[in-house]
Amino acid sequence: MRMLFARAINYQPEDLAAALQTANVIVLNWGLHYHNMTQYHLDLHTAFEQLNRHASVRGNIVLFMETGAQHFRQDDSRGFGRLRASAGSWEMRDPSADKHCACSPIEDFGVNRQNGVLHAVLATGLYPSVQVLPFYELTRPRWRWHFGNCTHRPSGWNKDTCCDCSHFCYSPAMWRAHLAQVMSRLVA
Repeated sequence: MRMLFARAINYQPEDLAAALQTANVIVLNWGLHYHNMTQYHLDLHTAFEQLNRHASVRGNIVLFMETGAQHFRQDDSRGFGRLRASAGSWEMRDPSADKHCACSPIEDFGVNRQNGVLHAVLATGLYPSVQVLPFYELTRPRWRWHFGNCTHRPSGWNKDTCCDCSHFCYSPAMWRAHLAQVMSRLVA
């Protein structure tokens, strides 16, 4: 078995073609960096046509991982005084919190746009061989597990605005739970 985990920003046809030629087990996600949901929808359909064909072959598996929760603090203009992030997305964050980073719990109203598009595309029934790998619900309550305050990194990357409430720190318990989901789908 040749397994490939693709961590790409978005759909790249040449990268997908290489993955399809290289591996029989493919785990991937592109959701987080898509801001245009119409484009994400189109890209998923285009990619899923190829991924579904690949996964239809005996011995091949395609797992498309949900986008993880983000926990960027929003401004408190609603007056709740809790400084919660309703959606947690970077686009809706309070930029004044960037220099003094503090990730926040989110109110879950089912507002994760990327996963909404993913599930809508799969609900068409056109791609029965592409499996979803749950990740959002695993990460939603873990707002304290982000890299958090990484302002003024020595490398200078994103020097004054790096509040990372997207990427998760290593936690054996969380990743063990996630990898158990991967394994359950591989042996099914």
